[in-house]
Amino acid sequence: MPTVNAAVPVRTVPDHAPGPVHQDAPYVCPGSPFVGDVGRTFRSAVTDSNAPIRPAGRKKADLKVRPTDVPDATGSRMPRNALWRLFLLFATFLLILGPTAHAQGPPTGWSLGAATVVSGKPYGDADYDVMPVPFIGYEGERFFFRGLGLGWRLPDAGPVSTELVARARMQSFRASDDPVLAGMDTRRRTAEGGVRFSTGPRWLRLEASVYQELLGRHDGQVLEARVSLPFPAGQWIVIPSVGVDWQSADMTAYYYGVRDGEATGERPAYSPGASLNRTVGLGLRYRGGERAGVIVQVNREFFGGTLRDSPIVEGGGRWSGIVGFSWRL
Repeated sequence: MPTVNAAVPVRTVPDHAPGPVHQDAPYVCPGSPFVGDVGRTFRSAVTDSNAPIRPAGRKKADLKVRPTDVPDATGSRMPRNALWRLFLLFATFLLILGPTAHAQGPPTGWSLGAATVVSGKPYGDADYDVMPVPFIGYEGERFFFRGLGLGWRLPDAGPVSTELVARARMQSFRASDDPVLAGMDTRRRTAEGGVRFSTGPRWLRLEASVYQELLGRHDGQVLEARVSLPFPAGQWIVIPSVGVDWQSADMTAYYYGVRDGEATGERPAYSPGASLNRTVGLGLRYRGGERAGVIVQVNREFFGGTLRDSPIVEGGGRWSGIVGFSWRL
């Protein structure tokens, strides 16, 4: 699981993990609801939301366990091998565009900062989570630590940068969050580990990553692909981005499903199956000083049809955002 940064070197940041918000070390927002980050290459990653339209004639109460096929963002079925073909196609695109990638910058050392992370909950009328997040960041030649995320940069192997990463996923809910969740077990925050690939020129950043849940909460996986188009606007860098997130059936069952023991007359047992969600985001990074950094990030995730059909989900997606400040020591 809820991100600011420098402007020239190519460094990526683990999503869902807050980090320094200065110009030389990116800040990443924590939380499953928020998957956004702004890297040294002016890229950002997004995270939360949905696609609202429900097919006519279908009621949530009529839907229970779904097949394990992967639904696309409109809710139609997509075979697993088709998903992998899309992922491989994106990876090939990375290699094609890769020769224009920038070299990584020098280490920038330690930084301190604070941020406020806002994470929406798509469960009934549940309130947003608002979390003040103090953090310590470190940017070395290979190792980096950014708040709730850390990683190790592998030696360059051509135009694509590769990092081994771990991050916190801040998504959670309690039965007390909303009446629609009454009687359900708590869903807890967790940690994810995986590998991230990134490439592209300064004006077009491409990123693909694969994560595995590490703490045994649900043992699910996440595949992510992001494209961002950074451009300067006075003292700010504006970073619009779009992407897709594939979430495995184990993960969606944990955060959006209803177990047999949690079912009621108005809340039937439900297992969503894997879901392909669309994401959009807009980041603003202030680049006026050499040590200080400011970031503003807003993200929206549009759920696939199987998540929208969950009896505990309202609205079809989720908003998230962050405002942060950091100071490089």
